[in-house]
Amino acid sequence: MCTSFFTISNGNYCGIVDENQKEILPCIFTFVSIFTGTSLFCVRKTNSLKFGLYNFEGKEVLPCDYDTISLENKLGNQYIQIRQGHCFGILDINGKVILPCKYALHYRMWERDFLDYVKISKNGKYGLFSFSEKRETIPCIYDSLEERPHYTSLSDIFHGIPSLMAICKRGNTFDIWDNRWTLCDSFEEFSMEDFNGCARVKNDGKFGLIDKDFNMALPFEYDELYVMNNNYIWAKKNGKVGIFDTALQIAIPFKYEGDYERGTFDKADFREGLVPLMKNGKYGYVSETGVEVIDFIYSSAGNFWMNTANVVLNGISGTIDKMGRFKKKRVRFLDDSDYQQQLHDELVQDGLRDAFGLSSEDEVPNDWSD
Repeated sequence: MCTSFFTISNGNYCGIVDENQKEILPCIFTFVSIFTGTSLFCVRKTNSLKFGLYNFEGKEVLPCDYDTISLENKLGNQYIQIRQGHCFGILDINGKVILPCKYALHYRMWERDFLDYVKISKNGKYGLFSFSEKRETIPCIYDSLEERPHYTSLSDIFHGIPSLMAICKRGNTFDIWDNRWTLCDSFEEFSMEDFNGCARVKNDGKFGLIDKDFNMALPFEYDELYVMNNNYIWAKKNGKVGIFDTALQIAIPFKYEGDYERGTFDKADFREGLVPLMKNGKYGYVSETGVEVIDFIYSSAGNFWMNTANVVLNGISGTIDKMGRFKKKRVRFLDDSDYQQQLHDELVQDGLRDAFGLSSEDEVPNDWSD
């Protein structure tokens, strides 16, 4: 086969001849280019803004119907990406179609050239196309699809479950696909939050955890499950609250009450080794080993910070230390922002008194920072 080609021109038109001056492409094109590493010419015909493909024998491989045709790299292999309007397709270097031009691609192939797959959609439904398999390995039937991320801005749960490939939502069902393109399981809900290398799932109205091998780590028995700041798991079962440690063993038994208020600093997290919990309508403090350290006598209780926690006792706002000693607040402002600032200042002062060995009535020296 001839390996050398030359461009010829006739006015505004061009064509291709081989090294023996044999005409391969007549002078009817406004653009001709060889795709390096392939046996194809990319061309654009007279009075047309569309592109097509011809092979080295001068035969049409792809008609001039496409808005763009580009050569792309994927895992060290070359592919040809074609676009017609908002639809994309993929060809091999011989011009054979491996993905028909009827899909939307959700990123350029070269943007993630280290991946074997690309996220696609058709008629508003999402799936994945695998280059090694040369097929839709996850069909375009899903309302949303979270593929395995390779950027830290996306969910950590994929890093906890290495075999997880995609979480796909269809209606009210989440389908879980692994990296062997196998549909592993389906759930009513799938959390994108990392639960110590497990994922929170829901079936029949109850939550459980699955491990990295998609085995049940906690059964579907819980009304609520949340991961805490120390990676313990806050759980509610039959209306009672308990806490699991990082090994998913019960650290605090299911005998407490209340709700987990996500996103708030002052509720249901371990700070300085203690967590506020409710029993018989009152709050107290429990250690990570399940020991009730401070009595359940408070109508409201926040987390400890600098050895002090905010509480309400008999309708009076104040603070307590880790011995449960109560100190009434000296001033209350109507404006909440002022109150929060005062609270912050008081906590700092109390922490400094502890550092200086001062009593609660002593003033902290003004030059303490020196």
